[in-house]
Amino acid sequence: MELSTLKLTMNSVKGIGAFGQAFWRFIKEDIGIHHIYPDQHSYVKKKPTFQERQDKINLMLEKVEFNDEKLTPQEQLLQKWSDEALELHTYIKKLGLMPDICIQDYLVNFFVSLYFQRQGIQQMDDLLNQLNNLLVLNLSYNQISRVQNIPPNLKELYLTGNQITEIASNIRTPSLIHLGLGYNRLCNDALKQISISFTGVFSIDLAYNEIDSLQNVVNQFGSLADLRMLSLIGNPLVLTPKYRDIVKQQFRLLKILDNLPTLNESDSPKKKSKKAQDPSLNQIIEIKEEFAFDLQFRVLQNIDGVYLNEDCCQKMELLDTLQDYEKSSVFWLSYTNHLGQVVNTEKKVWIQNFSVDKDSGIGKTDFGFKLRFLERPSFELREWMRRDLIVELWETRPRIVEKKQEDETFIKETVFDDNGKPVIDKRLRGVRIFMLTFYVQILKVPLNQWIQKPEITQEETINHQRLFFFDSKYKSEPEFMFDNYYTSLKDAEKQILVEHLNQVEQEIFQRKQQEEAARQSQLQANLAGKPPGKGDAKKDAKGAAGAKKGAPVEDKNAPKTINIDYPDVPSAPNYLIYEKNYAQMRIQILQEQQNLNQQQHSKKPAKIETAEEKKAARAKELISQYQISRGLTFNLVVKTRFNLPEEVVEVKKDPEPVVDPKKRK
Repeated sequence: MELSTLKLTMNSVKGIGAFGQAFWRFIKEDIGIHHIYPDQHSYVKKKPTFQERQDKINLMLEKVEFNDEKLTPQEQLLQKWSDEALELHTYIKKLGLMPDICIQDYLVNFFVSLYFQRQGIQQMDDLLNQLNNLLVLNLSYNQISRVQNIPPNLKELYLTGNQITEIASNIRTPSLIHLGLGYNRLCNDALKQISISFTGVFSIDLAYNEIDSLQNVVNQFGSLADLRMLSLIGNPLVLTPKYRDIVKQQFRLLKILDNLPTLNESDSPKKKSKKAQDPSLNQIIEIKEEFAFDLQFRVLQNIDGVYLNEDCCQKMELLDTLQDYEKSSVFWLSYTNHLGQVVNTEKKVWIQNFSVDKDSGIGKTDFGFKLRFLERPSFELREWMRRDLIVELWETRPRIVEKKQEDETFIKETVFDDNGKPVIDKRLRGVRIFMLTFYVQILKVPLNQWIQKPEITQEETINHQRLFFFDSKYKSEPEFMFDNYYTSLKDAEKQILVEHLNQVEQEIFQRKQQEEAARQSQLQANLAGKPPGKGDAKKDAKGAAGAKKGAPVEDKNAPKTINIDYPDVPSAPNYLIYEKNYAQMRIQILQEQQNLNQQQHSKKPAKIETAEEKKAARAKELISQYQISRGLTFNLVVKTRFNLPEEVVEVKKDPEPVVDPKKRK
């Protein structure tokens, strides 16, 4: 699930108002105290303290004989509200609704922990200030927008997954040890108030907020002497170059950063000393205000399509009543953007927007899809670019079936529904994994620095290539989705796999030729064995009918003549290499290494292999470990541009005609 969608689902519970409403509802409905005495002196001369009330209750409990320790299912669920909820409920079962238990002052001071997640709480009201004994408070996944009214002795506060944008300036809770504010909407301004309000904090979780200044974090949290655990993952500031090294350098006492230990035992003392002396760690490069990214889908070519004409449509009189998209193929592209939304390009109709070769039936079109977004760099944007972008090519076309005739030939017919409309089929023609990470690396733009590299030339931030599609069946293969393309393979090893693929394709081609020759031979034998005149009469009748028609009628539904003018661009390889089975391959490699070690310990002299034998052995090994798949014939021109001004296309104007000065008026 995308981060933007996840944040929306966190607060899907209907709001109920303040914390106090949820608390007293819990006391009445779950604990079972329906009448609560107000905190007054109406029935006692002197107000007893909480501890005096507790001592009195404990004394009465010692005198009560109560052996029913079996818990109902409802009582077992009380632990989800508080660790003390079952204890309070037991007091009610043993002593009844005595005033010392049901008074407000006792109830608000009874609890040490409260867990009120997903209760629709919208406000932290004044009741929280009265919870003097509360140490742990969990209000995660509610609808709180402002942090205020913290219990005075609280040690752990969990507010994950709310809508918090502000922290009240009057909060002073030095006793707090853990502050959980992940998945909220906090910005840089909140950091100063956190350092003032919670001076003794040991652990802070600010993951997936909107904090974008690492310098601000260093300045404000530098005064927190007890800080040992910090989580900032998911904030735009993690895009800062050397982010993790800078935080470790500035917060020497930090033990855990983004759920990972800061101490790397594998680093040698020399390496650690070198990092400590690195002057760049003291220079924090702030991320840019805006990042520009252009994605263009242009010419799709070598694609086949269909349209209805007299060769396949038995109801020619209906064609004039149909829309173009109902009587021909329609193509479009789709992908998922960094916000988790499915984006579809404009649909291109075969008989309107394609330049088609009449002999081969192959066409091409220019989608002309240009996406440009200009926004502040975010964690979601970087994670989207780290993942592979799957581009899908979709098609709708009228259903055309083949029917076998008596003379063993086939004719094409269009399938119509009950309303006289052609039945339209939708299918996924092909998929293409567009590896943004791979192209970013080719363009020498590291993902953690591609927003702050002014020395990179414009040519290094543009990728313009023709990419082939692959069969949609690969979407269901886990290996196809893994980021393991061309893993540890040299050019010579790739060439071995390509030669193997060519050999396999040649064998398949020869086999199909033999099958077609056999089919044609059988067809001729069947025709030769028929009684004379049976098949010829039909052909003669058909020829006579054709003669009556005279000259061929113009095909009004044929694709229009369109000129698709686009410059030539380099083509990516028309094959894909990936590991057949990642897990099994790893096991196989370990076994082979063990066998190799055993062979090395044996006393048998090693056999000297020739270069050809070594190549054959390596080829066998590669074929067993890797899968190479040929792409489809149709391809798409894709262009990406990173952090460049908007592209301006110059429109060529026809030169003005030269006019003789003598003829001018």
